[in-house]
Amino acid sequence: MGSQDQHRPSKAERLAARAAKVQREAAGITDPEASEDALREAARLRVAAREVAAVERREQNARDAVDIDALRTERRARMLPGGSPLGGAA
Repeated sequence: MGSQDQHRPSKAERLAARAAKVQREAAGITDPEASEDALREAARLRVAAREVAAVERREQNARDAVDIDALRTERRARMLPGGSPLGGAA
């Protein structure tokens, strides 16, 4: 497998993994206060992961929209004589 086949985790994925790790560690803590703090931290990390994922999705959607618009413009230019939206000589 080439390096391009490897998936580099996004920031949201890294935060979610960290939240899961903190939550697993919290299960092994015997001090109730420390356990509660760890669970709070895990919850904070999950919320941050969701927020970052939403931002990442919006950014990807915006990039996709730009790409789609460029493809449509290119296709129209190839299909219409002279590249005019009305066709023929403009």
